[in-house]
Amino acid sequence: DLGVQDSQCGFKLLTIPAAQVLYRHLYLPGWSHDVEVLYRARQLGMTVLERETEWEDKQGSKLVASPGGVIAVCAKMFAEVVKLRWGYEGGGDWKIPSLPSAGLGGDANS
Repeated sequence: DLGVQDSQCGFKLLTIPAAQVLYRHLYLPGWSHDVEVLYRARQLGMTVLERETEWEDKQGSKLVASPGGVIAVCAKMFAEVVKLRWGYEGGGDWKIPSLPSAGLGGDANS
């Protein structure tokens, strides 16, 4: 459980040090990279907050325009999340970048 209702929301606010750690060497470059970033934040003990945001969908969604449409993207995302669990927890050799010794403490990790 990542503790968020919408992992795919494209609106994320991070400090520069947190972003540098969380986005460094992602293993899932596709639609599921958001899930990997949230997973890494949880594993590193970073504070993750979710806030309501007024959002307006625009026509021309990349998700609908993807080959195979929404169902194909959802199936691929499911497979990527399984791959994420295996890579980090199930015997894979994926590593979460370590936190720098300074510059990411206190409120900087929220």
